[in-house]
Amino acid sequence: MKRMLIPYIILITFLFLHPFATSGQHPSGTGRNPAVTILEPKKAYELIRDNNAARGLVILDIRTPGEFKTGHLGDAVNVDYRSGIFVQEIGKLDRQKTYLVYCRIGRRSAGAIDIMTRLGFKKFIQIAGDIEAWKAAGLPLVKKK
Repeated sequence: MKRMLIPYIILITFLFLHPFATSGQHPSGTGRNPAVTILEPKKAYELIRDNNAARGLVILDIRTPGEFKTGHLGDAVNVDYRSGIFVQEIGKLDRQKTYLVYCRIGRRSAGAIDIMTRLGFKKFIQIAGDIEAWKAAGLPLVKKK
């Protein structure tokens, strides 16, 4: 009986503690990782507008390809967090650059930042409220057909 309960106990412990035990940005926006700068959507838009890839800013959309097609930030690179090969794809990126990481509401971006931190990435920007807040602010999106 005890042997059968062990996997469930481990799973429940992981699910309960995971958001709080990671070194990455907590989905609530409390900002536990000092390498993460959280910007309101309009400030993030100004940063993107005033910077370019030559200055080391990479816009990383970690939603699914289907979500990406419905509207994404200009010049965003799409690497699907749930693809099963996320770690391998992220591992190919330059660790010296600054990554503006976003998803729909922030849960996936928090997980991605945690993974990227473990892989040696050092600088992150996250949009407060991610793409949903970006849309609510009426900021521009690129749509793929």
